[in-house]
Amino acid sequence: MSLLNRLCRAFGYELKKHYKIATPTAMDAIINVINHYQIDLVLDVGANVGQFGKEIRAAGYLGDLHSFEPVKKTYIDLEAASYNDGNWHTHQTALGASAANQNIHVMGASDLSSFHLPSNFGKDRFKGFQSACQEEVEVNTIDQFIESNELSNRKILLKMDTQGYDLEVLKGAANTLKHIVSIQSEISFQPLYEGMPHYLETLETLEKYGYSAAAMSTVGKSKDLSIIEMDCLFIRKRC
Repeated sequence: MSLLNRLCRAFGYELKKHYKIATPTAMDAIINVINHYQIDLVLDVGANVGQFGKEIRAAGYLGDLHSFEPVKKTYIDLEAASYNDGNWHTHQTALGASAANQNIHVMGASDLSSFHLPSNFGKDRFKGFQSACQEEVEVNTIDQFIESNELSNRKILLKMDTQGYDLEVLKGAANTLKHIVSIQSEISFQPLYEGMPHYLETLETLEKYGYSAAAMSTVGKSKDLSIIEMDCLFIRKRC
């Protein structure tokens, strides 16, 4: 026993070594799924200015990455982020249930832009909701994209961060779901937008499509510590 331990015991204390356990991040979970299932194509829907793309590259994924961002000004920044990466492809379009042109609400904070209007809770929680305009954008579907680019033979991870529009994106992927091994969806437990699906509806829909939860990571909390949003990672169930 060390002198320091003997001294502490003399005063009624005992020294113990504290082991700090690293908490896996949402990206750790994604990389684990990519490696485990040998995923070779990532679809980044709601890419904003390329935050997810930069993060997944820094984490070690170097394969094909397709990022989708409809808002013109935001897309310019996304395109710049991917400029020197030959496997990172960007598309100035939204993805949804069907092909169309549709108005999107462009918010003061670009990562809050949505096809939905902000809820009162959302406006109270985030100052970035305060200034907004509308922009007409192109909407396509995952099925159209996969078919037109002949990507149906790939193992796909689908990341969605569309501010309440994720279920519409999935509706446009009916023919592709069998190739989508994993899905990450940012799910709101407290609605930031009017008309967005309840989190239980989202979870039930993903279960109906054949996915089970693999990891969850808190994105934000209210002052009372209740969860606002979580990044939820799902994997396709094996028969």
